[in-house]
Formats: sequence, structure tokens, C-alpha cells
Amino acid sequence: MDGWEETLRKCLPASIPVLRYHGATKVVPEKTAINSITLTTYHTFTRHAEKLCAGEGFLRCVLDEAHEIRNQYTKVCVTLCEKMNADIRWFVSGTPGVNRMSDLFPVMQFLEVAPLNDFDWFNRLVLRPIASNDNSGVKNIKSIMEHMMLRRTKAMEVRGQPLVALPPKTEKSIEVKL
Repeated sequence: MDGWEETLRKCLPASIPVLRYHGATKVVPEKTAINSITLTTYHTFTRHAEKLCAGEGFLRCVLDEAHEIRNQYTKVCVTLCEKMNADIRWFVSGTPGVNRMSDLFPVMQFLEVAPLNDFDWFNRLVLRPIASNDNSGVKNIKSIMEHMMLRRTKAMEVRGQPLVALPPKTEKSIEVKL
């Protein structure tokens, strides 16, 4: 959370408050400016969802490391999907699907991607076809993800320059005696 706070304070004008709802510094959103940013953790949100989502809620909610909600039955996932009061929902993840295709259902649920935010529909259109070796399930989820996902790769360029300048990859083998 410190990294987000530091980056936001560096990139945003001072007129946009960056507030922390975590630890000893819990600023209740209903008492904040409409254009403020409130940072919290998944677990703090889960414990204080009623208070955080009271009133008008949020204009936008962005989940970082969204794979944290990949299990639809966890308290964190259930609370976020049911209690979050936000007009716009985004997620950031290097790994939106971690172990299996069902990991994507909570993402659809949080983002409110109808009809795939309903498990019966997700099962009917994605999971069941995949389980029966029908390629339509993969095609369905791929089509949805292509329209809702912004993907960046190391090979991408902007105006002939790398999107992100990374040093060359180096590999080193070290033998360890056990």
C-alpha cells in the first residue's frame, strides 16, 4: 500500500487527497472529498465494508493483485462482490487466472460482467464446455477477456521505443550442495 500511496502523491495534484483506511489512520470515505482516493487492504475492507460503503460509496474501485479474489467462497471475495458500492470497477493483475478457469468467475462477479457474473451462466458458457472438451467455453471466455482486458507485453513499443525499458534478461546457474 505504501507504493501506491507514494506513486499517487507523486503523480497527482495536491488538490486530490490520497487517504489511507488501514491501521490507525482510518478516514471514513463519507467524510472525504468526492475526488479523493481511499487506499485500503482486502482484509480491512472485509472487516469494515458496511462503514466503507455507507452513503454514496465510491465513484471507482480498483483492485490491485485481483487474483486475491480468485476463490468465490472466501469472505474477502464474497464481501467485495456483495458490498462494494462503486459506479466503476477495475482490476489490476499480472495473473487474472491463476490455477483454473473457475478462477475467473470472481473477476466477472466483481466487475459485474453479465451474464457471466452469475455462476450458473458462467458454468453453462465456460466451465461445462471446457470440462466436456468443447472449445466453445475457451472461445467464450477469450472473447469476453479481449474486450475487457488491457494487456501489455515487454515487446510492445510506442513511437519506436519500448513501452517499458527493461534490462536484458540474464540467467545464472548456481549449484547448491544439500
